Amino acid sequence: MQNTAVTNLHDDARADLREVVQHHNEIFASPKEIQRRFGMGNTMFYRLMNEGKFEAVKFGSATRVRIASVEAYFDSLPRVSKSRA
Repeated sequence: MQNTAVTNLHDDARADLREVVQHHNEIFASPKEIQRRFGMGNTMFYRLMNEGKFEAVKFGSATRVRIASVEAYFDSLPRVSKSRA
């Protein structure tokens, strides 16, 4: 029984590693994926995109967002001071 638990743990770790590697190689993501990753709602996402805060492209009918541009947007936000954390 313990071997099964260890095997499952290793499988989970491998799956997590594959996800990290996959995300590292990604350039674009769907709006839903951006919202999930960065914890933003639909309204906030589309408001920021329409304001040009991050780059988005159309691929057929699909919208794709450049992940680095969203990261750059978050990097540009004011830092929280220690007294406000």
